[in-house]
Amino acid sequence: MKRLDMKVLAVKVDRAEGIRKRDLDEEDQDVEGTYAVSYKFSGNPSVDAGRALDVFHQNVAIAVLDHFDIGVFACDPMFAAARTQEQLAEWRVSEPEDYESYGYKGSGDAEKVA
Repeated sequence: MKRLDMKVLAVKVDRAEGIRKRDLDEEDQDVEGTYAVSYKFSGNPSVDAGRALDVFHQNVAIAVLDHFDIGVFACDPMFAAARTQEQLAEWRVSEPEDYESYGYKGSGDAEKVA
């Protein structure tokens, strides 16, 4: 049964410009991709973006964050998987300036879909 207070956003993880696959830390070799991130819905798109990132980082370890571009998108994760971050610009959501990163301690999950 689907919980009504849970929301799913797409999180895309791409290698940063100039970073080659061989430059990645051994632990980061399989991080690239699109994730379906579920978490408790706040009702505020900016806060939801922060929560999605917090849940993503709680579930997916990244050794060197600077090697990746990570984007949060308010669209179906499978839709996001078939597009670049640039093509998804109109669906991008960002956490507010005053959002306390890693502050969300609620439940959630991050599942790699592509």
